[in-house]
Amino acid sequence: KWFKEVMKRGYYISDIFLGFRRVPHFIIAIAKEEQEKRWVIRATIDTYLFSNLVEGVRIGKTGEAYLLNAQGVFQTERRSGGHILEKDPETLQSPARGSEIKTFVQKDARGEKYLYATTWLREKDWLLVVRQERSDAFKTLSTATYLVLLVSLVGGVAIISLAFSLTARIVGRMKQADMDKRSLSEQLIRASRLAELGEMAAGFAHEINNPLQIIRSEQTLIETILSDLKDSGQIKGSKDLVELEESMDQIRLQIDRCARITQSILQFGRQSEPSFEEIDLRAWIPQVTAMISKKASVHGIKLGHEISDHIPRINGDPAQLQQVLINLLNNAMDAVLSRHGTEGGEIIVGAAKKDKGRIVIWVKDNGIGISPENLKNVFRPFFTTKPPGKGTGLGLSVCYGIIENMGGTIEVESEKGVGTTFIITLPAEG
Repeated sequence: KWFKEVMKRGYYISDIFLGFRRVPHFIIAIAKEEQEKRWVIRATIDTYLFSNLVEGVRIGKTGEAYLLNAQGVFQTERRSGGHILEKDPETLQSPARGSEIKTFVQKDARGEKYLYATTWLREKDWLLVVRQERSDAFKTLSTATYLVLLVSLVGGVAIISLAFSLTARIVGRMKQADMDKRSLSEQLIRASRLAELGEMAAGFAHEINNPLQIIRSEQTLIETILSDLKDSGQIKGSKDLVELEESMDQIRLQIDRCARITQSILQFGRQSEPSFEEIDLRAWIPQVTAMISKKASVHGIKLGHEISDHIPRINGDPAQLQQVLINLLNNAMDAVLSRHGTEGGEIIVGAAKKDKGRIVIWVKDNGIGISPENLKNVFRPFFTTKPPGKGTGLGLSVCYGIIENMGGTIEVESEKGVGTTFIITLPAEG
């Protein structure tokens, strides 16, 4: 009923009723159109808000005020007798809807003559009744009339004020939802661009890998020719020959380095189903950290390891676990640079055996740290503390899902201005 009424009229105010709580109350519902959508908000209001106002009326010795609904049921207490939700034993005269105030003299159930003043509230079909014994009424009749007007005005103002307050709250929430929607859309666009960039990087690595193989073949051929010429005596040992051999060694080293980089990019960007296998963390962790060791060195960050000598193997997807560790290391470098710049930064990657057949991997930094209010949201999708355009807020939520799929957990400990530690717990093999 209330929903149909509010959709029809734009607002709805109920009569007093008990409800499930067995406490007298009434409801106010308001409809609002915003951005081609129709919203309805419903509020429950305890009767003491109006009861205190109406029951507090004092006119002489016998004057009192109370509210009745259209069926003559008390909506507030009556001091001389009459409880909320009881039927008024008296049949009162009431003015026509939309008219002002009706006054009349009538005997009550006990036979006492009362002077009545009644009026309908403007925003609700409640009858405001003010009555006083006739002998006492004429002393303050003018005051009673003004009081009726005042109570009507205050009641109307209270209802209208509440309506405006609820409307403003709805509009505010809708604006916030619109802002959140725009922010989410921007983050999704950035995430899409990063995904495209990852695919492009894998393509670039593949294209670079082919010329590298040709360079390696030519370098090997040159080394073979030099060796044959040297063995046949056609080229004698000299300072120039030594420098040439050293140059060839340097070329070979740089080719190997480029090959490792391109292979790492190809492996990281490869899209495939999870493939679980045994992972030896003592060998695997240094291989992963080597991928970013040059970047850390350039920024003056000390990258260290604390890996236990007797750590069991784990069963997991090396590519996905590498993705998690790379993400944590990149975040750690950002945090360290924010606090220390290019001097004093330190990141430690460790692993050790834990009780009950589990192992732990941790990434610890002495960076800027995470505030307590942000700490509880770090694994929430699209949450980021980085400046706009620098982070999508997806990295840690993806890490959380990967570790969870491996049967493990990922936790974070942090103190603002001290540093952060991410702790991964995984089941050991066997």
